[in-house]
Formats: sequence, C-alpha cells, structure tokens
Amino acid sequence: MLSEETQLPLVLSEETKLPLMLSEETKLPLMLSEEAKLPLVLSEETKLPLVLSEETKLPLVLSEETKLPLMLSEETQLPLVLSETIKWLTVLGETIKLPLVLGEVNKLPLILSEETTAKS
Repeated sequence: MLSEETQLPLVLSEETKLPLMLSEETKLPLMLSEEAKLPLVLSEETKLPLVLSEETKLPLVLSEETKLPLMLSEETQLPLVLSETIKWLTVLGETIKLPLVLGEVNKLPLILSEETTAKS
C-alpha cells in the first residue's frame, strides 16, 4: 500500500494495525516506539524519527542527544521539548505550562512569550 502523501510503501504494524512508513534510506519499516507503541516516521527535514503524540496527534521528533520526544511547534516548526516524566513542558527542572522552543544556536530551551518572539 502506498502512502497518499509520500507515495512510499506502508506496512501495517502487527500490534497496533496502524500503518508504518518505510524509511527512505533503509527501505525497512520504521520501528514502533517501545514506550508509546505508536508508529515512527522519519522527519523529511531532520531524518530523525517522528512519533505521533497520543494527545495532540502531532508528530514528535526524538532528540538525538536525549532520545526524548520533541514536538514541532505548529507556528515556528521548531522542536518543542516534552518532559518524559510529567508530560508538561519543562525548563531547568521547573514545571511550566508554556511551550518551549529549542534555540537554533545553543539548542537550549527557549520560553515562548505571547508578547515577544523567542530569542536565541
């Protein structure tokens, strides 16, 4: 079966019966996230695995360094950091309910303000 968007072959997961996208590089089915059991797809830009968030159904990117899920901001398309334990966006151990964006330069989380744009 071909994906309508990418025209890449899709494989159905035995466990979830959800379609898996074949990796363009390896041509092998992409693995299911062990924790979430959700299908992973490769980001076209970063080639990093994406997993769909159970809550938002938005694609998550796994961080190369931390292996924690990152969510792409709908507005900026920059990765947002999701806390592994509390599922809230966190910075420096403090729990906040604001989205975080990773700085393009230093890759550290930035707090998005409604009044100001993110500074790197």
